[in-house]
Amino acid sequence: MTLAALTGAVAAAGGTATAAESDNPGLTVVFSQNKTAIMFQPNGTQVGTTSGAPTVIPYGTYNLYLDDSAGVSDVTFDLQGPGVSLVSNMSFGEEVSENWAETFQANSTYTYFDNMRPGTTWTFQTSGTAAAPTTGASTAPPTQPLQSSNSGSATSTTPIASQAPAALKGTLKGTVGATGVVTLAFKGKAVTKLAKGRYKLAVTDKDRKDGFTIRGATKEPVLGSGVGFIGTHTITVTLTPGRWLFYSTLGTKSHAFTVTSS
Repeated sequence: MTLAALTGAVAAAGGTATAAESDNPGLTVVFSQNKTAIMFQPNGTQVGTTSGAPTVIPYGTYNLYLDDSAGVSDVTFDLQGPGVSLVSNMSFGEEVSENWAETFQANSTYTYFDNMRPGTTWTFQTSGTAAAPTTGASTAPPTQPLQSSNSGSATSTTPIASQAPAALKGTLKGTVGATGVVTLAFKGKAVTKLAKGRYKLAVTDKDRKDGFTIRGATKEPVLGSGVGFIGTHTITVTLTPGRWLFYSTLGTKSHAFTVTSS
């Protein structure tokens, strides 16, 4: 993407906040087909460096616009730092955009990376100067748990109301046993039928040589946990009507369940 095109995308994103949040300055995270999710200021300046002096921005509450208009299906944006823990995979390409209000503390360091490819980290810092509101004072919404990273639980703030994705229907609990056997349960019962919608999928993986995969008949496979990982990995999945499968990443046996339209 050229700088001119990127600047245009960022500028367009600036108009997505609701009136209640329009006073906050904006930042845009662009998901790209080169398997990155990079944060930018409205003028197209990148926020975060992978080496050398970190980018410095004023502290305060910002509207973060996550832009996955490119439909990237295997990037998970992971933003961490004092008072902030935001993890989003944009339902692996199924959601075009999300809006969040995040408060960065003064004189603090923040990092973000793709937690599916954790080798590269972008770092930025906040100064002791407060970010100027665009039109006046504004208050960020209260925080509440939303998603988890692949190394433990994570939280994020409530998305801006008019841009919020559909509410989560609950938590699916997947397991990968020490011998690669997988299970999937909802409300304590083995999954055979679910209503369509967005779910949190929490996979406890005990097999470093295997992982957990879920997919619909017409969907790309979604990794609940990958090979080499041990622990609990939590993502958000959107289940559409039809036949779905879950299986161990390296295994041959799959388990089917049905997603209904209601």
